Amino acid sequence: MDEAPEISLTEHQRYWLKHVRACEASGKRITEYATEHGLEVRAMYDGKRALVKKGMLPRTRATRFQRARVADPVMG
Repeated sequence: MDEAPEISLTEHQRYWLKHVRACEASGKRITEYATEHGLEVRAMYDGKRALVKKGMLPRTRATRFQRARVADPVMG
């Protein structure tokens, strides 16, 4: 049986994970959710960024650059 590796989170990270997931479930923007819940907007963004970096949340920003492969021009 394949099991996903367990990623350990600190209490602080679990706190932000709970809020980020609740924010996503509400359909609100982070700024709106944070304001309504008395949270600092910057702290919520920082918490989310740390969770993305740790692999607990998916990246939401599109990749800015993609590798391009140049093909040889067709001689005709």
